[in-house]
Amino acid sequence: MLIKKLNKMKKIIFAVAFLVVIAGVSVSEAQAVWFFKKKAETKVETSTSSNSAAIGKFAIKGESSEPKLTIMKKGEALAVIVGGAMVKTNTDGILTVDVKFGTTIVALTVKTTAETKVFRHYDGKGSIVANISVGDLVSFNGTLDTTATSLTVTADKIKDYSMQGAGANYGGVVSNLTITSETDGKVGSFKLPLANQTNKFITVFVSATTKIASTTAKDLKLSDMKNGDFVISARGIANTKNGELRASEIKFSTTGKVTQERMIYNQLAKYDSSQTGCKVIQSLSVDEKQAVKVAFVKTTAGECLMVRINESMMKDGKFTMKNKKKGDYDADMGVFKWMAKEKKSVPTPFNELGLVDGDTVWVTGMNAINSGVVSAYRFEKQVR
Repeated sequence: MLIKKLNKMKKIIFAVAFLVVIAGVSVSEAQAVWFFKKKAETKVETSTSSNSAAIGKFAIKGESSEPKLTIMKKGEALAVIVGGAMVKTNTDGILTVDVKFGTTIVALTVKTTAETKVFRHYDGKGSIVANISVGDLVSFNGTLDTTATSLTVTADKIKDYSMQGAGANYGGVVSNLTITSETDGKVGSFKLPLANQTNKFITVFVSATTKIASTTAKDLKLSDMKNGDFVISARGIANTKNGELRASEIKFSTTGKVTQERMIYNQLAKYDSSQTGCKVIQSLSVDEKQAVKVAFVKTTAGECLMVRINESMMKDGKFTMKNKKKGDYDADMGVFKWMAKEKKSVPTPFNELGLVDGDTVWVTGMNAINSGVVSAYRFEKQVR
């Protein structure tokens, strides 16, 4: 009799596992058994809503940009971990996403609350749900809404793999200036050309909170700008997939001069030794006497830059960053490896970085906008 019961249980487990595979859901044999068990394996005193901390802690380990869908028991709730989801819509804080497993597509609705935390991929810092765009690649975790008729998750955490870190900074001649109504929270937008990329632009979105100033005046509006003005600095959060910048600060000049430089800080890029798809930069020769190294990089927005690295000038140094809100602060000069697992930067000679095409690098320095040349204060390679 006992053997028959065991065989029956194995058949049930196999049937559940088969259904789960079809749905694209990851679940273990032990978890499959749970669906048919009346008695919980562990005593859980907390309610469904109080399980979010435990769910979030587990989900950090299971985070992935690759397609993934896991449903598991967490106390009295069903925890959900999703990776590799493509955003289809973002309306009033409710996302619809697709997760593709080969030709199989699993559609989910993602509800957010005031407690939902959103993180950018590259610097891991916080963002908001409104900054998630259609087409973004996200992972998230939360609690399954068992009252919904379709797969619906109330998210605790969302990570957007398409969001660049803070500090993106662009400049150039303004074109396609558009003033819109403020009903959607935007005052308008304009385009800036990408350095050394013919007919390629980044779209700068301006909101009611964006600070705008010229070389002669402060507290300006987007309507004070016009096509042909020269943007010295447009700072904000860049969406790497859509080529968009949500600007927090803009400084422009009406004189039309294009000799200005911009300070870029932690500009995310990929090492590109062959300058694939980029215009060859011929505006600067390398001074061998100063032992200046050159690294060609392509930013996540598609901008091609030549980075000048003078290790003799950068070694064991500091440079001062300007920040109106927080005041001046010092940052390290030099060449580094960012050891992601150890969460620390290690000073490294440039020749020992072992750069290969496609490596993720961070660049800080002064950039002559028209030439696409950066005199680097800091150059960092990310090592996973």
